[in-house]
Amino acid sequence: MEAHCYLIDPFGCMHIDPNAETIRSQLEILFSGTTDDCPHRDLSLSDYASGYVLIYHHNRTITLENNKDSDAVIQFISGVALEEAFALFNHLNDRALDAVLEQPWKPQT
Repeated sequence: MEAHCYLIDPFGCMHIDPNAETIRSQLEILFSGTTDDCPHRDLSLSDYASGYVLIYHHNRTITLENNKDSDAVIQFISGVALEEAFALFNHLNDRALDAVLEQPWKPQT
């Protein structure tokens, strides 16, 4: 079976086709002291087919990008709780794109 999603953790390690348990544990690690020295304190999940990428930052901002559409505007939501980020990551991982896209995204300017 061909991989469809991959997760990149704050240490730069790639997790191919992560399950919900891996997503949750990596989100929790993002806020642990072990990531204090990471140059990029974020966690990203990318979907190969759609090109969508969710990035959850340690400041609780989540961004949505599309790597397949060069004209797409990066969008964000601030103040995203860990559980909300977990739900969005699972939606993208399950290819429930409508559940991701219907969020109150704001364009990054």
